[in-house]
Amino acid sequence: MRFATAAMPLPDHVLPDDLVSAARVVRAAACDAAPAGAVWVRYVGFYGLLLLVAGGGGYLLQKHGWIAASADGWKAVITLLTIVSGFMITTMLFTGKVEAAKSLHSVQLKQFVRKSNHLLFSQWLTLINHIVSLGVVGAVTGLHESAASVAYWLVPVAFGVLALSFVRSMLIPLQIIELHRFVHAALIDEKQREEGKGVIT
Repeated sequence: MRFATAAMPLPDHVLPDDLVSAARVVRAAACDAAPAGAVWVRYVGFYGLLLLVAGGGGYLLQKHGWIAASADGWKAVITLLTIVSGFMITTMLFTGKVEAAKSLHSVQLKQFVRKSNHLLFSQWLTLINHIVSLGVVGAVTGLHESAASVAYWLVPVAFGVLALSFVRSMLIPLQIIELHRFVHAALIDEKQREEGKGVIT
């Protein structure tokens, strides 16, 4: 027992168990969602470009006076982000809990679990994106009087992270549809085998 304790990694001795466990879950989920480095390159490349384009658009809109750091619309954005963040947490609770999945055979169930884990990791990243967006938009509304120059340059950042939040939020329902379509297709295949039919029309 003493040897096992001594062999534990340093973070296990220093950090609380919930943080150590959370780090391990994130590492495992990231490996499931993006097992190859090329996947992360595509992630960073696409979303980084989206962030830059949306941020540039926000800068131009502010420069030409179409939006301002003091606009009341930012408060509405905060409210919307809060609601969407709560919805994302609720969605994560139910992702993967498909009763029909119990009927899948082992190979199909393994694919279903992999798809579910990928979706959960994607939802977690989207939730982080929402929280970052809340922080940036909150800073814009809070600093537009006391530090107007800082708020001015935060507006393009806010546009960038809000664009990421919007795109990722739109992808989540499609990923859930993909998950359900996979289960439905597997169930149809199972029934076809049971009934001895090649095709159900």
